[in-house]
Amino acid sequence: PFIEKNFYFWSPSFYGTFFSPIGRIWELLFGAMICIIQNKYKIKKNNQISLISFIILFLFIFIIDNNSQIPSFLLLPVIVSTALIILFNDEKKHGYLQNKLLNSNISQFFGNISYSLYLIHLPVFVFYRYIFTNELDELSILICVIVSISISYLMWKFIEQPFRNKKRIKTKVFL
Repeated sequence: PFIEKNFYFWSPSFYGTFFSPIGRIWELLFGAMICIIQNKYKIKKNNQISLISFIILFLFIFIIDNNSQIPSFLLLPVIVSTALIILFNDEKKHGYLQNKLLNSNISQFFGNISYSLYLIHLPVFVFYRYIFTNELDELSILICVIVSISISYLMWKFIEQPFRNKKRIKTKVFL
């Protein structure tokens, strides 16, 4: 898009930047900053700020493409918009577009399985390419997405949920 192809945040290697905590530390720091702000200060909810941030976030779906270097400063508006949504969104007011979308059953489902999906999607795509074909067509991508979502749901249901149940798994005994 509007950013040159070789604009890297930290490393000229995609994998070196994408998987390195050094290349992503500023994203993690934003999350920590949000947590501190929420715990230390009483933030007045403002759905107008949240809605504008949601629109900016949505627009970046069209700005970031396969040629974009991730992570890079290109993600700064995405991360700031996400932070503003977390800080200012008043989920109790259902008249706003972002609240309808964020509180939908589909959003809740993908929110629940998001960590498992993050962990499993890359191995599914890699193994699919290794076993069946080196190139992914639309059908192959659809199969990988369905398999990833299915495995993620099972991981969430049978691994994540039991670990969150303090009656089943006691922290002291587990550690």
